[in-house]
Amino acid sequence: MSIQECTQIMEQLIREEGQRLGIGSPEFIQRHNEMMEAADRQLLQDLMMEQREET
Repeated sequence: MSIQECTQIMEQLIREEGQRLGIGSPEFIQRHNEMMEAADRQLLQDLMMEQREET
């Protein structure tokens, strides 16, 4: 298998996975935003805890 063939197969797999996951759909975007907000809250909590430990 050539590099070009391998690249084409990988690109096709990525496209199919994106379709399966519904990337770009409102549901996907909403869930993504929920996860990012949860990660931000956890980071803030960790930073606050770290700051308390330093004082």
